[in-house]
Amino acid sequence: MSQGCQTKVQNCFSNTFGKWADMVSNRTTIVFCCSLVVFLGLAAGMTQAKSYEDEQFVWTPAENQSILNYRRAEDLFEGRDEQSTVFVVIAESTSDSLLTLEAF
Repeated sequence: MSQGCQTKVQNCFSNTFGKWADMVSNRTTIVFCCSLVVFLGLAAGMTQAKSYEDEQFVWTPAENQSILNYRRAEDLFEGRDEQSTVFVVIAESTSDSLLTLEAF
């Protein structure tokens, strides 16, 4: 960027933010009250925000395969909230194959 253009940009930012700083420092109470009103307005709007029953489906397109699979799984495994745990121990084989008759 040329030096002249850089100077113009710096002067523009200096003037803009300098005026803002002067306004805030000269009218502190008014700026505080306006900020408080904006905050309360935004907070009131946030309390009116719509909540969803299951947020998993908010961003999923309608009739997506993942939704259909989820519904099918709920129908098949209704009321089953238990988990199955399987412990696997990997050990070095003492014979040529792990699949022996003694293993079963």
